[in-house]
Amino acid sequence: MGKYSKIIDGLAGGPKAQGEAYYVAEEALVKADRRAFRPLVRALAQHPDAVAREVVAEILGQRGDVTAIPYLLKAVVDPDECVRMDAIWSIERILHFSPGGLQHLLDLSYDDPRRSKATITRFLQLIGPYLVNLE
Repeated sequence: MGKYSKIIDGLAGGPKAQGEAYYVAEEALVKADRRAFRPLVRALAQHPDAVAREVVAEILGQRGDVTAIPYLLKAVVDPDECVRMDAIWSIERILHFSPGGLQHLLDLSYDDPRRSKATITRFLQLIGPYLVNLE
């Protein structure tokens, strides 16, 4: 287990379970260098704790890296509603939409993750060539 995987595990259960260590882990991952990207997207897809996946989705949005969008799209169909919500929020943040803007514009539903993913995928196909300008 690598350094970043251990830090990500510090998110499991949220602040009630981890106390101050949760906030330290979150801040460290937001500020971490590029080497944290792979462990973050791996955790988003595979971490057994839903709170950890949710916070990782949020962290990826805070980091603002457009290369996280495909991974966040996959998280739009996560079994946990909070993970799905934060994945959409992070895509909005990376694309510089106001919070809720993309969801409202595309009529996304947290209740139907398959429909949301299809809608976001179509939208990103349309704007994909312009994402280069956001880096």
